[in-house]
Amino acid sequence: MSRPTDLRASRILSLFTKLRDSAAAFAQRAAQISRETRSRRYSTGQSHLQQIEALQAESTAAVQAVAAEWEEHKDTFRARHASRAEFIQRYQHRIERDLPAMMQKQREAWLGKLQMRRIQAQSQLKKRLAEIEAAAAPFATRLAAAKERLLAVLKASGGRLTRQAASAPGIISLTGMPARVESIEKQAASHEERLASHSGGLLKIFSKTAVDLQQLSASVHDYETAITELNASIDAAHSEAQSVHDALDAKIAADWSRADEIAQNFKASMQKRLTSQIPRCLQRNERLLYRNLQFLDEQKTAAIALIEAPFTERRIHLDSIHQQEMAALDASARKRWADLEAEWQDQIPGLLSQVDEVSAIGPAPWSIGYNPPATFPPYNRLGELRLDLSQEAAVLAKDTPLSLAGHEKIALPLALAFPQEASLLIETDDDGGSWVPEVMK
Repeated sequence: MSRPTDLRASRILSLFTKLRDSAAAFAQRAAQISRETRSRRYSTGQSHLQQIEALQAESTAAVQAVAAEWEEHKDTFRARHASRAEFIQRYQHRIERDLPAMMQKQREAWLGKLQMRRIQAQSQLKKRLAEIEAAAAPFATRLAAAKERLLAVLKASGGRLTRQAASAPGIISLTGMPARVESIEKQAASHEERLASHSGGLLKIFSKTAVDLQQLSASVHDYETAITELNASIDAAHSEAQSVHDALDAKIAADWSRADEIAQNFKASMQKRLTSQIPRCLQRNERLLYRNLQFLDEQKTAAIALIEAPFTERRIHLDSIHQQEMAALDASARKRWADLEAEWQDQIPGLLSQVDEVSAIGPAPWSIGYNPPATFPPYNRLGELRLDLSQEAAVLAKDTPLSLAGHEKIALPLALAFPQEASLLIETDDDGGSWVPEVMK
């Protein structure tokens, strides 16, 4: 025969109290573990976040300093570019403003060069004429000396010259005069030798003259012809020098009339330069600026990467330490939850099984759906103790592995046991404190 369930009020009250206190204690401990775990995780996270923020602030300051330095370089290049562009534009405006004066200056410079060329041409003409005179003077001196020698021979011979035909010059160039003068000198020397060979003693008195007057007349005529040729050569050289000078002077005069043309050509050249070179210079300046700024951006990126590298390593190190700390917190929390769960399994499932056991008693006789039993039961339900563990169940359901398994609201029965033996009822007017023990004995 199975043992009847113990439904004594003391047991029910003890079970009620123990389950209530145990559930409240476990809920409190679970809440404490959850709260402490969250607090520690929050503290660790905030500490890590503060370190990261401090590191980011330091990294940002360093990056901003490097970026500011490179931005200053870029500003320097921009200012240099702007100054160069302004200089080019000022040059354009200055040329446009001063172009009439520059044209006049070019005109004056052109005329000045022509005037200088004219002066040089005149100087060259004078120099050339002097050179001609200097070159002809020795020939004239030598011819004069040859003439004196021929006249001396004629005088010594005592004869008279025969008339010759008019001289016709055959040489009209100074380059041929040296040979011509040398020929006259040779003729004079020949006549002197002949005269000297017949000029001694009585032979000189009674002999005929040794000089051939006809040859002497021919030599004198040859001398006169040479003089004519020398003068003609001088005149030809003068005419040639003058013609060269006149041609150069004519060219200078023609160029003199081109002064306005030179000024207009200079104006067209400068305007063409302004319309072609100025835009090219400005475009080249822009290209240089773009290339320099691109180079500076590359250098800035490289410098920032170099600055950020140590901060990145420190960030990785801080993240690693934070992960280790969080892993240690998680391990500690898991151990605490495991210990709490072990205590729960030692206490709560047994209490819940007792609750399920005592809750199997039938309903009270006055409750709805009551069916009277065939035999009088050992216990008869008179009421119940209700225990609401909803708050504890809500706490346990948040972060814990613990569960009341559907026992959030419990009703423990209060029953009256049917006596198996007779009972004695003593009625008294007082509290019976003095005599009841004796009676029970």
